[in-house]
Amino acid sequence: MIGQYEQSSDLSLLKDISNSLDQGFIFIGEDHRILSYNSSAAAMMKMAVNKTLREDRSILSFCQRGFRNRLASVLANVAGVSPQRWVRVFARPVPLVYEFSFQPFRSSGGSGGVLMKLTDLSQHYHTREQLDKSHERYTLATRASYDMIWERDFVNDRYYFSEALRENFGYDPRQDWSWHDVMNILICPEDREMVIAFVADCYAKKMELFQCPIHRYVRQDGSRVWVDVRCIALYDGQGVNTRTIGVTRDISRQQSLLQTLEQQTALLRASNDELQHFAYIVSHDLQEPLRMISSFMELLRKKYTGILDDRALQYIGFSIDGAERMKDRLLALLELSRVGAVGVKNKIDMDQLLTTVLQDLSVTIGEKSAAIHIPERLPEIHADPQQMHQVMLNLVGNALKYTGDRQPRIEISFKDKKDHWEFAVRDNGIGIEEKYFTKIFKLFQRLHTQDQYSGTGIGLAIVKKIIDRHRGKLWLESRPGEGTCFFFTITKSE
Repeated sequence: MIGQYEQSSDLSLLKDISNSLDQGFIFIGEDHRILSYNSSAAAMMKMAVNKTLREDRSILSFCQRGFRNRLASVLANVAGVSPQRWVRVFARPVPLVYEFSFQPFRSSGGSGGVLMKLTDLSQHYHTREQLDKSHERYTLATRASYDMIWERDFVNDRYYFSEALRENFGYDPRQDWSWHDVMNILICPEDREMVIAFVADCYAKKMELFQCPIHRYVRQDGSRVWVDVRCIALYDGQGVNTRTIGVTRDISRQQSLLQTLEQQTALLRASNDELQHFAYIVSHDLQEPLRMISSFMELLRKKYTGILDDRALQYIGFSIDGAERMKDRLLALLELSRVGAVGVKNKIDMDQLLTTVLQDLSVTIGEKSAAIHIPERLPEIHADPQQMHQVMLNLVGNALKYTGDRQPRIEISFKDKKDHWEFAVRDNGIGIEEKYFTKIFKLFQRLHTQDQYSGTGIGLAIVKKIIDRHRGKLWLESRPGEGTCFFFTITKSE
């Protein structure tokens, strides 16, 4: 291609060499006509302006208006003066970025012109653009974050902090921060040795990702805050730590809430223990006075039956009956107080447990000719065996009790709900109005008189307490006159 100036075998070699280069070359004469070009220049111009280069044509004819005017100005000024550089971006689906370098030349024959070199900077440009965007996102993210992002440079013993150092802790992130500064200014004195020892141990073990124990920072105003610090350590080929990048989060609010919650939980636990102890004492210790009242009232009735009139004897009967009912309630309260935390969970064969429950209720079942339907196989669950016996005994017992004049029909079923078992005890009894659905689970709440249905009104309260202790749920569906179905769940986790 250089052959328009001289014809020799050397020109052919130069042409081959020129065409093998990634950089484009175009020789332009003084009249702007193309004297020669290499294959890289042809390909690059084709991609940029979608035209094919040809010799003896003006280079300006291959350019659009803006490009042509700029190129003409450069060619006019570069000839015989000095080299010039120019970077142009060509709008394409993927932008092309070329650097144009212009250098005057003159051949041995006296002819002159300009050598235009084309260098494709697109990849460099796109990489730089991505880096700029990434840096911008990082800068914006650190500004928007409540967390403080920092880096420790071991080579220069220097810390670099995001603006959150100022916003959260009051210090200037632009000042020079060394390891000594961080340990003696930021870290609370009482926590300093613990933090230093922990971090040193992580570095000694060549840990890359680690989380420091929760500790305290000292703000510039002297106040102290709890922080959570997570780190990524970088090591060189010899295993020497060169950099550590970390994120520090102010968790003072969470820590305060956690401490408050722990205090309230401790108080609640103590209160519950006191209430259970109180209930036990009341229910246990009051039984003896009630027995004494009942006994003496019974002696009074026997001794003075022929002396006292019917009204007096009736009053004595009321007193004895009231004392007996109070005794029943105290016994029920004692039973409820014993339902504390769940004991050791064991694997329970619900078939076997239900068989025991039905044996306990066999007299009532026989008296009422009750029909009880049970699946062929009930599941095994993990629960407190004694408490689960109480649950089934109360639910099946209630189904037998609240039947009215009809023959009881009771159906016991279950469903596998992936992470828990759902049990159901359905009856054909008198039913419950929806407005009483909550009331029946409360202590000593009864919907019927003692003459209609005996009981203390504590059975369902015990059931609810046991199911709650097992982290399950208890609810019911019912319509007056159509029966009731109680549901409860037991988690499958041990």
